[in-house]
Amino acid sequence: MNKELVKDFQTRIVNAGRGELLIINYEMLLAQINDAIDAVEEDSEEEFGKAMINAHKLLRELSSGLDFQYDISKELMSIYIYVNKKLISASISQNVIDLREASKILDVLLQGWKLTEYEEEPPIITNGQKIYAGLTYGRNNLNEMVETEPNRGYRA
Repeated sequence: MNKELVKDFQTRIVNAGRGELLIINYEMLLAQINDAIDAVEEDSEEEFGKAMINAHKLLRELSSGLDFQYDISKELMSIYIYVNKKLISASISQNVIDLREASKILDVLLQGWKLTEYEEEPPIITNGQKIYAGLTYGRNNLNEMVETEPNRGYRA
């Protein structure tokens, strides 16, 4: 992932509730799989290895967040196991076909989660950095303005 995408994910995570965090996790997982595909095509083993490690971590995070009181969690777990097998196969053989299949499956799940309605929740991270951005117009130019809260981190 490029630095701009990482910064975007960080900003979204700080301001996200539980439902939005799930969607962000899927998006980050898909971004890592796409990075792995790009690394295979560019013949960069080091970048491929980093992307695959991150993809496995994100998939494990999705799996560990399941609540097995609900039947849908069992179905999702079986899908995650299948995707994990595809990721392992791709890790061993650097096979782009397995990565693309995993990506398609995860993209369908992501689109489904985006359509679900969940309660708006306050951000999980309290006292995180709030960012307000806007544009101001000058006579001959357009200025971008970003304001952040000065009190960030732990409160004494």
